[in-house]
Amino acid sequence: MAETDDGSKTEHPEQEALGSGTVEGEKKPWIRGLWMVILAALFALAELILLACAVLQFGWYIFGKGPNRNIADVGVKVGAWLNATARYQTGVTEDRPWPWNEAR
Repeated sequence: MAETDDGSKTEHPEQEALGSGTVEGEKKPWIRGLWMVILAALFALAELILLACAVLQFGWYIFGKGPNRNIADVGVKVGAWLNATARYQTGVTEDRPWPWNEAR
């Protein structure tokens, strides 16, 4: 449980981040909806990139006798971007993923 400013307790800390609404969410719901559609398309593209990394890494295991660090690094970065995008899409955060927000 997380404690709020007024001393009450919340079951889910994410609810604090959502609050009663944000300036962007209250004033521009259609803009957020447009961002959600754009990010959904980019999410699908990122899934294809992640699939390509998995196939390449499997080939590297077969022919290279071990993992390729560069392919693994790309997979980690794509996975982190997918995580950040999913958090924005589901309303957990108002921070859009890279390149519209600083990489974390």
